[in-house]
Amino acid sequence: MNESDVQLRDLQLEDISSIMDYWYRSPLVEIEAMGVDRSKMIPEEEFRNYFVEKVESNCQKPDSQMTHLIVEVNGHPIGYHSLSPCAVNEEGTFHSHFWDKNYIGIGVGSISYKKACDIYLERFNLKKIIFKTPIKNIAATRIKEKLNIKKVGEGVLDGSVYFEDTYVNIFEIYKL
Repeated sequence: MNESDVQLRDLQLEDISSIMDYWYRSPLVEIEAMGVDRSKMIPEEEFRNYFVEKVESNCQKPDSQMTHLIVEVNGHPIGYHSLSPCAVNEEGTFHSHFWDKNYIGIGVGSISYKKACDIYLERFNLKKIIFKTPIKNIAATRIKEKLNIKKVGEGVLDGSVYFEDTYVNIFEIYKL
């Protein structure tokens, strides 16, 4: 995979249906592998409205404040990165989701992670980005290792949609 094949852009309204399909129609085993308990997720329409509001709100701003970046390969949307929570001028927690499984394991993540981090660090003037990667997600851990993102510890995911026993590796990068 060449770096020029992978582009990132802000979330747009036409992307929302792919995100909904990913979260609500992907095989349950894939969602659970991320530590997410689908039964704890908010109703789909509420989640859809969240994304619509983010896009519409961002369109009103002179400079983008979008925390969701669509990953494209040669113009084809395949997934997204997000930063949530995000404390401007401080830190944000990075998430990555690919709905097109044909692009997993071929180098897209290594390229898109770096590009997304560069955008987020600049856009929100962050001091650091945190990654909380489920220990079971070997591929995502390898991406961080390949990019020399430093592992700083381990923990358990907290939040209303996660299983209580979702153990994670915690990685951090800092603005230079």
